[in-house]
Amino acid sequence: MPVQDFIEGAAFRIVAYATGRGMCPVEEYLDGLPSRDRKRLDALLYRVAEQGPPRNVERSVKVAGEEFWEFKAY
Repeated sequence: MPVQDFIEGAAFRIVAYATGRGMCPVEEYLDGLPSRDRKRLDALLYRVAEQGPPRNVERSVKVAGEEFWEFKAY
């Protein structure tokens, strides 16, 4: 699966799916959010890159057998 670097932090490197043409659906989604929601998600992603994923399993869970996490809510 093609990915591109999204955010580099002290604890984690966050990558996002990129199409074969270099488009990033995650960036497109974030760009389409209202300003308030975009700021909240940006803050969450930067915090995760710096400190690691939230330990609250209602918010984030490691995907079984993989090296990535799923955000359930923000």
